[in-house]
Amino acid sequence: MSATETLPDRGCPYPGLRPFRMDEEDVFFGRNKQIDEILLRLKTHQFLGIVGSSGCGKSSVIRAGVLPALRSGLMGKLGSTWYIADMKPGDTPILNLATALLQSGVLATDGQLPEQDQGLAAALLAARLRQSDVALVRLLLERQLPEFSNLVILADQFEEIFRFQQRDPEEALAFVNLLLATAQELRVRAFVLLTMRSDFLGQCALFPGLPEALNDSQFLCPRLTRTQLREAIQLPALVG
Repeated sequence: MSATETLPDRGCPYPGLRPFRMDEEDVFFGRNKQIDEILLRLKTHQFLGIVGSSGCGKSSVIRAGVLPALRSGLMGKLGSTWYIADMKPGDTPILNLATALLQSGVLATDGQLPEQDQGLAAALLAARLRQSDVALVRLLLERQLPEFSNLVILADQFEEIFRFQQRDPEEALAFVNLLLATAQELRVRAFVLLTMRSDFLGQCALFPGLPEALNDSQFLCPRLTRTQLREAIQLPALVG
C-alpha cells in the first residue's frame, strides 16, 4: 500500500482554524517552551490565566500541550490522574461548569448517569454551586479523591463572562468567585486555567479578586519564533 493510500486513515494533520484537541497532541509542535513555562507556573500556583491576542493559540497550547503533559505525569509528585472539566462560560456559566464537572467524573461515585438524567443532574449540581463561593471545595472534600488525583478546570474563552455580566451580574460574580475560591483552597488539588483575549484584560476589574489573581499568575502567549514556526509546519506533515 502506498503512502498516499494510507493518508485517509490517518487524517489531515492540520486542524485548520479550529483549536487543537487533546487527542491531537501527536501533531502539535512548536510550543514545547511555552508548555514547559506554563507547567512551571502550575507548580506554584493553582490559578493561571493564559492571555493573548485572538488566534494566537491559547486554547491549543492548553488542550494539545499542557493537559496531555499533566496526564503523562510531568508535574512529578502530583501524579498522573487528572480530572479535566473543560468548559466555556457561554450564556449559562455555572450550569456549563456543572456539566463539565459531571463529564470529568471528578464527582462520580457509582459510574456514569444515564443520558436522560444528565441534564437534571447538571441542574441540581449548578443549584448547589450557586449556594456558596466554596460550594465546589466542599463537594471535593466530601468526595475525598484518592491520593495523586487532581482536578483541572479549563475556562476557555473566559472573555465570554464579560458579555454575560451585562445581563446577569450576580451570576457572573458568583461564577468568578467560585473559580477563585476553588483555586485558593489548599486542601483540595484543584487547578483553574482560563484562556482570555488580551484586549479584555481591563474588564477583569469588574470582579473583585480577579485582577489580583491574574497579576499573581499570568502567562502571555508569545509569538512563535522562526524555528518554532518551522516545527509547527513541517513536523505534522512528517507524522501524517
